[in-house]
Amino acid sequence: MPRGEPEVVRDLRSRGVSEVDTAPRRLAEYSSDASLYRVLPTAVAFPRAAEEIAAALQVCREHEVPLTMRGGGTSIAGNAVGSAWCWMCPGT
Repeated sequence: MPRGEPEVVRDLRSRGVSEVDTAPRRLAEYSSDASLYRVLPTAVAFPRAAEEIAAALQVCREHEVPLTMRGGGTSIAGNAVGSAWCWMCPGT
C-alpha cells in the first residue's frame, strides 16, 4: 500500500468528497480507457459539485499526490489512466 493513502482518502471524505472508493473492483473498472493501457488508480472519487472538486484539488495539493481527471474514458491514447492517488470522475 502506498505511503499516506489512508490519510489522503480520510482527508477527502472529511472535506466533503462524499464518494471515494478504494475497492479492488472499482479500481479495476477505472484502470483502462479505450486504449490498450491498463493502470490501476489508487482511489476513485466521484465529485457531485464544484465544491467537492475544489476540495479534492486542495487535498491532493496538500499531500503532493498526483490527480488524474477523467471524463468518459474514451481516450485511445491512455490519457484517462494512471496510478494517481485521487482519480476523479466528474459528472459520471
